[in-house]
Order: sequence, then structure tokens, then C-alpha cells
Amino acid sequence: MATLVERTSRFVVLVPLTGRDSLTVGDAIIAAAGTLPRQIARSLTWDCGSEMAGHARITAAGLPVYFARPHSPWQRGSNECRRSRNSPGLRSCNSPGGGPRV
Repeated sequence: MATLVERTSRFVVLVPLTGRDSLTVGDAIIAAAGTLPRQIARSLTWDCGSEMAGHARITAAGLPVYFARPHSPWQRGSNECRRSRNSPGLRSCNSPGGGPRV
């Protein structure tokens, strides 16, 4: 499960993933961002995970990708805080049935 969080309003979009490879993640992010209003989907800040190796495809689709510095989760604070155990309502934190967490 990937999460897209708009940093000002904290609007959350859950993006189901069928795999963790860069092609699968890229396709899912492009599809999810394509359904959002332009004023919400302006850019994407990601950590340095290998699942974003295909970030150029996402940028080419109209969503510029920026990367947080390694070991600097505060540069993606909205998403890191939402994914903590203190946010029990967010599905990626508590996947039903013990499903995978990203």
C-alpha cells in the first residue's frame, strides 16, 4: 500500500499495490495521481527506496518527483506521521488480516 498525502490539507489517497518493484509502484502512482485535481497533485516527495528507481516515468507523466535526504524522514513529515502506530485509522498502518505494510 502506498500513501499519497497532500501536505497542506492532509488529504490522503491510499494506493493499492500488487508488487513493490519500480514498474508496479510507478504505474500505481501515475494512475492515482491522474484522478486528482491539478492543484492537489503538484509534486511528490519520496524516500530513497528502490521502488522509485523509475521516478523519471512519473515525472514525465506530469508529477515531478523529489527525494528526501537519507535518514531524514522529517522531510516527508506528513506521510511519516500518518504511517505511525499513533494513527490507527490509516489502513497502511493497520492492514486488515495482517496484510503487508509498506
